[in-house]
Amino acid sequence: MVKRENGGFTLVEMVVVVAIIGLILASVAIRFDSLTVSARLRASAREIASTIGLAHSQACSTGRAQTMVFDTDNQQYWIESSAGEEQDGQWLPRKRTLYRDITFEDIQVGEEMYGGGERRGTLSIEISPLGITSACMVHLEAEGGTQITLEVCPLTGMVRFYDGYKEYEPPESLGG
Repeated sequence: MVKRENGGFTLVEMVVVVAIIGLILASVAIRFDSLTVSARLRASAREIASTIGLAHSQACSTGRAQTMVFDTDNQQYWIESSAGEEQDGQWLPRKRTLYRDITFEDIQVGEEMYGGGERRGTLSIEISPLGITSACMVHLEAEGGTQITLEVCPLTGMVRFYDGYKEYEPPESLGG
């Protein structure tokens, strides 16, 4: 009679393999979550920059002032027009909320600071029909402490991005 051996795995071997796979998946999930927080921070920054660009172009194209509004308490931002919600076919976006785990650290308009424990609430920045606005720095922070700064050029409405927290630097005077 020929004796057959079972070629299967023991329960202990299976438990060890499942435990190793679990550890690998847990470490990947932790790394993936930190990547997604960073991605949400950058996406929030890009969306704010797009909204500022839209407000700037609408102000220039319609000849009407547009107002960029930031609500630091509710983590929201939107455009308001002096002409109301819709005027001459111009559509204004609804209130946008920052992504989960992303907050306004603070917002600097010129040398005035909003947020960061001081002056919380709603802040409005007007964009003139010529496309001119105040110098503005928007500081966003992710849950883990990662920060990004958006700097709005007052003449062009262009937005620059900086990793980390960048302090406002007033322009040097042109006269002597």
